[in-house]
Amino acid sequence: MSNRTAPLSLWTIAQTFLNTLFALFVRGVLFVLTRPEITLKPQQSRNIAAKRSR
Repeated sequence: MSNRTAPLSLWTIAQTFLNTLFALFVRGVLFVLTRPEITLKPQQSRNIAAKRSR
């Protein structure tokens, strides 16, 4: 029984560790993908607004 419980606990710890790593990775990718859009959109909207006002 002790041989079976040890790998199970190690597997659950590894699974939770991988899940947290995956969640952090997804957050990082989403942050990197959305950040340029946030920095570019104000400039584009200003240019469009300037063109429309003229």
